[in-house]
Parts: sequence; structure tokens; C-alpha cells
Amino acid sequence: MLPSTESASPSYQQSKNPQDLFLVCGLKSLGQHCVAILKEYDAKVSAIEDVQPEHWEVPEVPNLLEKLIIGDCRQPSVLEQVGICQYLSILLVTRNERINIYCKNKSTTLLCFCKLFLFSSL
Repeated sequence: MLPSTESASPSYQQSKNPQDLFLVCGLKSLGQHCVAILKEYDAKVSAIEDVQPEHWEVPEVPNLLEKLIIGDCRQPSVLEQVGICQYLSILLVTRNERINIYCKNKSTTLLCFCKLFLFSSL
């Protein structure tokens, strides 16, 4: 099991509006840029990444995240740890399309009713 890193602001934990809560699964290049763009719109963004990134293409990303979970986004315990069901939008941007599809299916089996899933492995 990989360790987790969490930093949640009080406003994040008390948010009652799921429309501004985004989860990004995968923090390679595309995921980092998605986080930066979403934050420009004052969205609350959390992320799951399988390993702690050693290099940040967008250096400010660690400070932009409400919560960063280090773990495998295919594992139900990791999805539950991040609070997957509170997100209205989930961006599945790992480098593996099979993982993206698996995570989408897993979140629906956890009875999460997300409205938007973005898939990309680029």
C-alpha cells in the first residue's frame, strides 16, 4: 500500500456544492494542466496519483490541490479515502485507458452519481 498525502482546507470539507468539486485521477502532464485550468475558475480540485510525482511540469500544482491521495485509483479503498461520491466531475487522465475505464465503472458501482467523466490517456 502506498502512503497518502492529504491537505484539505476547511472550506473544502464544508462545501455543500458538488458543482465546484473536481477530482483528477492522474497527475502526469495532462492532469497537471487540468488542475491549473480548473483553479483559474476557483474550482476545488483534488487528485489521485499512483506515485508521488518527482517532477512537476506545472510547479504550482501541489499548492493548488485541496487533497492529494497517493495510491492506485482502481482500489475501492483509495476511491473511498478521497471521498469519490462527493464529486460531480471526475477527470480520468491516467496514461492507461483501461485504468480510466475501470475507474469510471468502479465509481458507479460505489453508487456515485457523477455527471461528467473525461477520459484521456495522452
